[in-house]
Amino acid sequence: MKIDNSFRTFFKAKAKDEITKMEGVIVAFDFWMNGCVRVGIQLPIDKDGKVGEILWIDSQQVELIQPEKIDVKKHTSVAPSRLQGGPQRDPKGY
Repeated sequence: MKIDNSFRTFFKAKAKDEITKMEGVIVAFDFWMNGCVRVGIQLPIDKDGKVGEILWIDSQQVELIQPEKIDVKKHTSVAPSRLQGGPQRDPKGY
């Protein structure tokens, strides 16, 4: 999987780990200082109704099964420039 600045288009895409063959939905990306990009794949709900854990794998071993491109602007009320991170705000004084 090649990652560029349009990585957000991969959210909600069905993907598979090429090594373990585990499948799920892309829910997160993790960018490391030295260039490593990890992809968070939410595994399906199990037979007992427990939500699957997130499997973190290197982007090079992700296989897209069913890409579903979404328009970020239609799925949030936040300006696109503020979509870099979670709900936490920087503490005052920084």
